[in-house]
Amino acid sequence: MPWGEVGGLVGTNGYGSHIDNSYAAGAVSGNQNIGGLVGKNDGSILFSYSNNDVNGGANTGGLVGLNRGSISNSHSTGNITSGIYGGGLVGRNLISGIVDSSFSSSSVNVGAYGAGGLIGMTDGVVLNSYAVGNVSGQSQVAGLAGTNTGSIVDSYATGNSSGNYHVAGLVGWNSGLISNSYASGIINGDYWIGGLVGYNAGPLTNTYATGAVNGNTWVGGLVGENFTTGSVTTSYSSGAVSG
Repeated sequence: MPWGEVGGLVGTNGYGSHIDNSYAAGAVSGNQNIGGLVGKNDGSILFSYSNNDVNGGANTGGLVGLNRGSISNSHSTGNITSGIYGGGLVGRNLISGIVDSSFSSSSVNVGAYGAGGLIGMTDGVVLNSYAVGNVSGQSQVAGLAGTNTGSIVDSYATGNSSGNYHVAGLVGWNSGLISNSYASGIINGDYWIGGLVGYNAGPLTNTYATGAVNGNTWVGGLVGENFTTGSVTTSYSSGAVSG
């Protein structure tokens, strides 16, 4: 099967390259690193958008499949389907990746793990960004990012999330920083289910969740399980919780 790096506009946006005020609207499909606008981004994307359905095996995003560069003031809409790591805007955001002042209204469905309304998995930086689409998958499923090991600041999600493990309104599995952020979606899952974070091993500061949360075990209005290295500061939840 072909490796991938398929984009509606550009397959790979290389180091030092720029995409500005551009868009793509045709359906996109492939194996890995599949994006509605760009398959793999190592450069910068500014004031651009995509409006298409995107289908991939891994690292599938409404705008960018795999991001190692910067994305700002950009957005996406459509239906995103991936085997692993699918996001409304970005499938996977690596440690050098930055997503700033961007949003997605895409719906996301992932067959296995790493489903996010904005990003499937992020190791990088997310600032001033949001997602409003509904998200579904098996594990690490959430309205903004399925997994976060980086930092999420001044961001939010309003979409509903459903899955089995590590399901939440903002981040399904977190070991990074989350601050000044919130979630309002309805959450349905089985284990490690939270209004904001399903499983937390990082600092949460000035956060809140307002959506109803329904689960089986390790269920919380804000966090399903707060692990030894996790902390919750100046935060609250107001949604109904059932388990």
